[in-house]
Amino acid sequence: MPRKSVAAERRRELIPPIAALFDSRGYHLVSVNEAARVVGLSKAALYHYFKGKESILYAIHDEFMRTVTGKIEQRIASQPPVEALCGSVGDVVSLYQTHPGYVRIFLEHHRELAPADRKAIQKKRQKYGELVLGIVRAGIASGDFRDDLDPEMIVRNIFGMCAWPIQWWEPDDGPELDAVVRSINAMVLGGIATAQGRRRGRRHTSTGARIAPVAENASISSLE
Repeated sequence: MPRKSVAAERRRELIPPIAALFDSRGYHLVSVNEAARVVGLSKAALYHYFKGKESILYAIHDEFMRTVTGKIEQRIASQPPVEALCGSVGDVVSLYQTHPGYVRIFLEHHRELAPADRKAIQKKRQKYGELVLGIVRAGIASGDFRDDLDPEMIVRNIFGMCAWPIQWWEPDDGPELDAVVRSINAMVLGGIATAQGRRRGRRHTSTGARIAPVAENASISSLE
C-alpha cells in the first residue's frame, strides 16, 4: 500500500512540467521521448508511471477536476451562495496563472482522451456542473439571484466567461489575477444578482477585492 502511494505521488509530481510542455509546444507536437526528457526520465521509466500520452492527458484532466471540485465542495459547505459562486470563479481563473498547462489541456484537448477516459472525465465535469447549478439554485432560493432566468443557462454562461481568458490573457504580462476575477464576477452578479445579492457580492467586484481562500490541502497536487 505505501509503495502504491509513493508511485501515485510521483505521478502527480511528473504532471506539471509535462503539462507546461504541452502548453508551450502543443499536445500533438510533443513526443513521449520529449515528455520523458523534461522530467529527467528515460522513455522506459516514464512508461512505468504512464501508459502513454493519452494516459498523461487523462491524468491532467483528472487533477484539474479533482482540484476545482474539491475547492467548490469546501465553499458549498462553508459559504453562502454569492460568496461560493464568486469564490469558485476565482478558483478556476487562478489556475490560468498557477497551472496554465492544465487549463489549456482541459479546455482544448478533451476530445483526444481515450473513449473510456473521456467518459470518466465527462462524469466529473457533470458533477462539477451540478455543484455550480446547486449554488445558483440556492442563491435563487435565498433571494440573492434572480428567479426569472434559467439556472442551467446561467451556469453555461459562467463557464463560458471562465474559459474565455485562455484566448487573450497572459498572466505574466497583462491584467492582474484579481482584476480579471473581479471583472468576471462583476458581469456575473450584474446579470443574475438581485439588489440584495449585489450588496452581498460587492467585495468580490469592487476595487481591491481578493479571492477568499480555501484550505491549503485543496491544492492541485494534494487532492485525493
